[in-house]
Amino acid sequence: MPEREPRQFLPQMIGEGIITYCPYSDDPVLSSFYKARQWVIVEKLDEDLYTVTPEDSDQDMGPAFTTGKFLCRRGQHGYHAFMHIHKQIPLYGTEFNRSEDRENQASDMSPVELNALKKFTENECAAAPKLLGYQIDIQDPTDLVSGRFIIYLVFDKVPGRPLEFDEFWSFPLRKRRTIRENFRVAYMEILRLGYQPLEPSSLQLIYEREEDDISASLEI
Repeated sequence: MPEREPRQFLPQMIGEGIITYCPYSDDPVLSSFYKARQWVIVEKLDEDLYTVTPEDSDQDMGPAFTTGKFLCRRGQHGYHAFMHIHKQIPLYGTEFNRSEDRENQASDMSPVELNALKKFTENECAAAPKLLGYQIDIQDPTDLVSGRFIIYLVFDKVPGRPLEFDEFWSFPLRKRRTIRENFRVAYMEILRLGYQPLEPSSLQLIYEREEDDISASLEI
């Protein structure tokens, strides 16, 4: 029997435009960080589900949500960035219930990722991607969980790529020491601002090979 593909709730969205803006337009400092911008979806890269059963929800383990990762660009011809979309989904086993039943599952959530990126950006942290903008919205009446959260956040696509475990150990000792020291500096800067990786892994390190620079792409 063929293996089933993991279920996905977010469409490809290629070519769709999303506008991010600063919800604090009367704050000149924050407005300078999060200017109104339009982003066009180029490619869907991944989607991760956090499923919750009705029984789990009764134990305050909800809400259920999905997080999609997309490649996007500024306008039609601008620079590329990453977009994460966090969206509440129905509790496990209730996906085909009446829309009124799913609406009763509605819950609020402020993603830790958004809070962390805001703090890193507003404190000019060089060890994490810069938050370029975000939008906090609600799902429309025909959507999965009417009236509840769908959150868009856009952050820098930093130079480099994830550092593979075997690749790191293939480097000469001097290069490994340089990477370790750069990682230590980046990691301490993240800790200083009150966050740490949820599941530390070399794949959460974005390594710029030409400069031996390390920046963190952290699951907080």
